[in-house]
Amino acid sequence: LGGIGRCSMLRAVDLSDCTALADVRPLSALHALEALDLSRCTLVESVLPLTRCEQQASAAWEQGLFVSQGFDGRDAAANILDMSPRAPAFDVAACRRSLRWLSLSACSSLRHGVEELCECVALEHLDLSECLEVTPKACAAASRAPSLRSFVWPDAA
Repeated sequence: LGGIGRCSMLRAVDLSDCTALADVRPLSALHALEALDLSRCTLVESVLPLTRCEQQASAAWEQGLFVSQGFDGRDAAANILDMSPRAPAFDVAACRRSLRWLSLSACSSLRHGVEELCECVALEHLDLSECLEVTPKACAAASRAPSLRSFVWPDAA
């Protein structure tokens, strides 16, 4: 995906069934992106880069904030959300404003960044079906995206 940033005006991307895809950071360069299908991308663990500008997402990745346990024993997403002193200074105005449709169906490794999807002000459709690692708390937070009309929750285990 490294070269996709040169196509910054892409409006829709279908990467469904890309089972080798783990790093979605290059997608943060697609500032006009409205629809993204990551269904069945089973190695994707974090979608936080989709809610942040490219530079800030890269900084968070390089600082190791996408590991299972954060630096104070809580999960990394909580540390970023709390703006902990070691977390990068995220600019809420840099959050993705164009993303309207996002399918993460069957992203079985997805654990981080779901809560921050509530910051995607244009998001109208979110599919988290079969994302069994996503917590109910993260789902509840994501469901508060201001424009959300359609939300598919993860199936119960």
